Amino acid sequence: GKDLPGAVDTYSKLVTLQPNNGMAHMRLASVNVLMKDEAAAAANLQRAIAKQPDLAPARAAAVEVALRRDRQAEALKLAKDTQDAFPKNPLGYVLEGDAYLFKRQGAQAAAAYEKALAIAPATPIVIKLSQALTVAGKPADGTRRLAAWYKTHPNDLGAAHYLSNSYLGAK
Repeated sequence: GKDLPGAVDTYSKLVTLQPNNGMAHMRLASVNVLMKDEAAAAANLQRAIAKQPDLAPARAAAVEVALRRDRQAEALKLAKDTQDAFPKNPLGYVLEGDAYLFKRQGAQAAAAYEKALAIAPATPIVIKLSQALTVAGKPADGTRRLAAWYKTHPNDLGAAHYLSNSYLGAK
């Protein structure tokens, strides 16, 4: 089986040897999550972000951990900090959308995903936008957005799959 305490011990030593290595803090946080110690995970992810502000997976994981701990305000602050630090990167807006979607706040999530799409159009963001619109009570709008994307990206299998499911679920 997995030796999670051994992993924590090893990653803790790595963090001690390389205190400025954000990835080491992030790996320690991932073991904290496996051990259901979200508070330690959150602290280690904050350290990872402080050491390597451009470490996108740490930012995404920090938002996820905040939401698991039912701390939406913290997740939204992390998303806003990401937007401020990297205004030309869609990640901050995707994280904001994720934080709202987690709490079933579809309209706010959709607005954030729209901003992310304006920066960098991408299939995963269009899919999240469609999900947010559905949660907001506008499933037909979500299907229309997916259909428009698929029309301009006909080889996009991910979009095709979600569009098919959207048609099946459309009201």
